[in-house]
Amino acid sequence: MLEVLAGPGRIMHVGRHGAGYTAKLLVNLLWFGQAVATAEALLLGQRAGIDPQVLKRALGDSSAASRFISRDIDALFHGDYLRSFELDRICEEMEAVTALARDYRVPFELSNLVHRTYRRPHPLRPGRGGATGDGGARR
Repeated sequence: MLEVLAGPGRIMHVGRHGAGYTAKLLVNLLWFGQAVATAEALLLGQRAGIDPQVLKRALGDSSAASRFISRDIDALFHGDYLRSFELDRICEEMEAVTALARDYRVPFELSNLVHRTYRRPHPLRPGRGGATGDGGARR
């Protein structure tokens, strides 16, 4: 059944019980972190006078190229790069992966920063800690 949903050859056994969930958390951690870094790079590039579309092409043809750059960057330009992943779910995933790092006593400073970035109130998201929201009381 999983192969029907994911496509042939996309199912991978990664280890003992729970390893698949951990692998999923790590994939999402890298996705969320890349989104933050890419947004910062685009903002800095734009402020420095680089046309965002030119920068997009430069990033896509560089050592920074990735599926995120090729597939999700246009949505980032429109302010909603994670249409299928709500902010609350991102925070839940980040809480789970940072807790796992604490449990294993793995240094996780950059990932903790990514987690704090997503938890930061956003002024355009009512009810999610923004200017008209709940002040982040749910987190």
